[in-house]
Amino acid sequence: MEVLSQYRICYMDLHGRKIIKTSVSSNDSEALIEYKRMRKDMSGHTDWKLLKKDKNGKTILLAANEA
Repeated sequence: MEVLSQYRICYMDLHGRKIIKTSVSSNDSEALIEYKRMRKDMSGHTDWKLLKKDKNGKTILLAANEA
């Protein structure tokens, strides 16, 4: 059985507010696909981070694009 991981996607909206979305995926590429799907709703947003918690509870930065 696959281990599900919790991912947090953080980004700034057009008004400068920080938006954090949490999702659960079975692997990193699934989380990136989820991010890209969500990204279509965030046109114009350039500052984002995709974070993952490892099994020890440490946060890992998987991908980022900070303007």
